[in-house]
Amino acid sequence: MEEILKEILGELKTLNQRVGKLEEGQGKLGEGQTRLEESQRRLEEGHRRLEEGHRRLEEGHRRLEEGHRRLEENQARLESKVDRLELRMENEVIDKIRALFDGWQEHEEKFIDVAEKIDLLNLKFDRLETKLNQVAIVQKDHSEILDLLAARSIRQEADIQTLKRAK
Repeated sequence: MEEILKEILGELKTLNQRVGKLEEGQGKLGEGQTRLEESQRRLEEGHRRLEEGHRRLEEGHRRLEEGHRRLEENQARLESKVDRLELRMENEVIDKIRALFDGWQEHEEKFIDVAEKIDLLNLKFDRLETKLNQVAIVQKDHSEILDLLAARSIRQEADIQTLKRAK
């Protein structure tokens, strides 16, 4: 029996060793589980931060899209204003160009009228100059005739005076 007891005692020691190893393994498993739980907690915290970052990114993207939409609306309004301003400027410029052209045309017509009047005045002046030259020639001829007549008249007066004395 002693042998059986020794055997049982040996078995108990072996069992105790196994139980010790099991407890040690269980402790290591507990530590591993604690590490896993900590890792899971960190993963969950990281996941929560990722989700929060994703939510902020989506919110930023939404605000960016809203800003882009407003920018496009503002650009469309600005383009519309530029088109209206361009049209207004074109109309005003066209009106001013027409006014300038009408003024130029009026001045051109007046210039042509003045040039025609100057041409007529030059013709009249030329005719008057020709007549004046003719009158000058006639006057010269008349002056010569008057000089001859005056000389004759003086001689005839002298002859008359001589005849009156002789009588």
